[in-house]
Amino acid sequence: MKYNGMRPHDHAYKYELKRQRIRSHLLECYEQLVKYNNENKNANNYEKSNEFIKSLIKTHRNFIHKMMIYGNNQFITVLLLDQYKNAKNKSMAMMVLTNTLNRRGYFR
Repeated sequence: MKYNGMRPHDHAYKYELKRQRIRSHLLECYEQLVKYNNENKNANNYEKSNEFIKSLIKTHRNFIHKMMIYGNNQFITVLLLDQYKNAKNKSMAMMVLTNTLNRRGYFR
């Protein structure tokens, strides 16, 4: 059987590579968030930290759009960052985000 263009398993491999790049970008966003929290521990400027998190979410969402992944589950990593942004207790939200990333195997 002849294939026109890309074979089906090549297509799946290409999508998996894109998803791995999205996961690595999420880890970069997480590292920036940890660095920002460590630098601004004593400053309780809620609006400034919220703007920083919004900019992280926006860059991550743009990165996903550039990858051109289509489907229902394309923004699950954005939902993780949104959950952190909407939390009232940021230290608890950071623990939940860290445990979620660890449970999903992103730190491997």
